[in-house]
Amino acid sequence: MRKLTLLVPPVLFSLAAGCAAGQAAWPEHPVAPDAAYLSALQARRAQRLAELTSEEGWLALHGLFWLEGTAAGAPIPVGAAEDCPVRLPARAPARVGELLVQDGAARLRLAPGLAATLNGAAAGGELALRADADEGGPDRLRLDGLCLIVIRRGTRLAARVWDAQAEARRLFAGIEHFPVDLRYRVEGRLEPYPSPRRLRMPTARGPEQEAEAPGVVRFELGGQALSLVPLTAPGSRELFFVFGDETNGRESYGGGRFLDATLAPDGRVLLDFNRAESPPCAFTPYATCPIPRPENRLPVRIEAGELRAHGRP
Repeated sequence: MRKLTLLVPPVLFSLAAGCAAGQAAWPEHPVAPDAAYLSALQARRAQRLAELTSEEGWLALHGLFWLEGTAAGAPIPVGAAEDCPVRLPARAPARVGELLVQDGAARLRLAPGLAATLNGAAAGGELALRADADEGGPDRLRLDGLCLIVIRRGTRLAARVWDAQAEARRLFAGIEHFPVDLRYRVEGRLEPYPSPRRLRMPTARGPEQEAEAPGVVRFELGGQALSLVPLTAPGSRELFFVFGDETNGRESYGGGRFLDATLAPDGRVLLDFNRAESPPCAFTPYATCPIPRPENRLPVRIEAGELRAHGRP
């Protein structure tokens, strides 16, 4: 599924533990989690923070530059100079090279004398750059703490640039969460479609994306019947939910949140909203995030999972 560039690696957890108690009624006070549950949750949150703050994490993104608006095959300058459509940080050379897009593929013609690498090997001259959605891609060009790749969204190509010295990465204060509450750890059941459906997913930036939906997951929360439509890859049991709720834009990110789950052989799905995570667009303006479709906007408050980042809507 993550080949769709929508997903992060799913977190696997038992569908059996903790599902029997506290689900029929909505207790007045949260159910206390046990030590093993908290340990697994904290391990995932530590992993999440490490990914987010890495040199190629969302906080290190410098820019997203759509490679269009020029004549077919016309060079697109890349560098720190003001006239470069793909504008790099000021410490970069004024002109790193030129991107050329033709027949749905991108090439980079490097300026001579640069100490650049492509996928770890010294690079120079004209380079073919596989996009993230291409087999074997993406190719990574590195130069002085910068990393450039090409991404493909539908028929459009863009250059994505990371900067290991990005201010957002250096100053990030961490991720805040709602208190852990096992009332938001509920069991649902997948009602499969007669055959998987191809859905068009709206995005925060860039074109719509297509993804496969296997059916509808129905569940109860606080005595209210609810449902969500997950996305998945063909033949996979890993489900990915893009959902909204009544906390969006207040306590949680306005563009919804993500949740991973695993489909059991008998159709059960454990939805643990304590593991709900904000999408990349909550941390950077340079991501192309799916946003919830109307059927995945829950008419309730999900007071679990990640809170919105400081200074973000």
